[in-house]
Amino acid sequence: MASTVSEASKNAIRRLLWDGRARSKRELAQLTGLSVATCNGALNEMERMGEVAVSERVQGPAGRSTALYRVQEDMGQVLAMRLELSGAKRALVSEVVSVTGRVLARLEETAERVDGEALVHVAACALDRFPGVVQIALGIPGIVQGGVVRDCDAREMDGMHVVSLLEEGTGASVVAGNDMHMKAYGLYRELGIEDEIVTLAYFPHGVRPGTATIYRGEVIEGANSFAGMVGFVPVEGAVGLRAPEPASFAAPCPDLVARCLASVIAVINPDLILCAGDLVDADALSGIEALLGEWIPRRYLPRLEYRDDMDACYVRGLAARALDMRLDGTPSHAMPRAAACRA
Repeated sequence: MASTVSEASKNAIRRLLWDGRARSKRELAQLTGLSVATCNGALNEMERMGEVAVSERVQGPAGRSTALYRVQEDMGQVLAMRLELSGAKRALVSEVVSVTGRVLARLEETAERVDGEALVHVAACALDRFPGVVQIALGIPGIVQGGVVRDCDAREMDGMHVVSLLEEGTGASVVAGNDMHMKAYGLYRELGIEDEIVTLAYFPHGVRPGTATIYRGEVIEGANSFAGMVGFVPVEGAVGLRAPEPASFAAPCPDLVARCLASVIAVINPDLILCAGDLVDADALSGIEALLGEWIPRRYLPRLEYRDDMDACYVRGLAARALDMRLDGTPSHAMPRAAACRA
């Protein structure tokens, strides 16, 4: 049966129901600005497709009951994938996330290297186990331009067409991006920050650090998604100025951390910098702030805070990017799967 309600109208309802609350047709009409008739038609179609269901009925003052609708968490899920590095080891961490943001399952595979076949294999196996997944969101420690990986810390992924590989190999729609940009977006969604400029700075061991800055819900990615790659800021070496090697980022290196942050402060001038990673902790921040105060007038220094764990922000950002893409017009129903799990 052809749809009689526009996708835009159904997306307006999804934006509300994806917060996990149950709502009536009349409440949805009031909050979306749609007519009750349009909401009724949309909810009927969404219920027929298994996307929503009546979760309960409440009795009204006149004795009539009102149906409350809630999304079905086994439909329209997102596979939030991320590549993590620890020395020479690579780990592909995948979490199945419902449209309400609830993590339903976590999978992890380690390898010496990650090629296109390995990436598709991990994703296809996850989709085979969780048929409710219709989208994949991938975060990597590198740049993604037009679906192609550039300057990744896992060098074997450079030049990989990750979006087309995953879409052709799984049949799901795919969004991919830099890990710091995904984390920053997840932090924004968590904190609901609107008026402040907030920078997330991540300093892992043995890997070039990165930052991501967000303002009014927009991550500042730059012309080539290179914005925030402070690990390339040159420092004085034996043969002059040059970008430090990844191995230079090993504890303790407060001067190197402070120089990276100074570049962000001078260019972006954020209100707050949240620091995370192996090279910083709550105690180290006071020494780093003292160094910054020697170079930059203190009245311009942002607040520095330490964030112990960014995994939840990372997963939240990946899932939110995928759902944003869906609401921007990508069909919400699962496409045929092009590949099954290979042994």
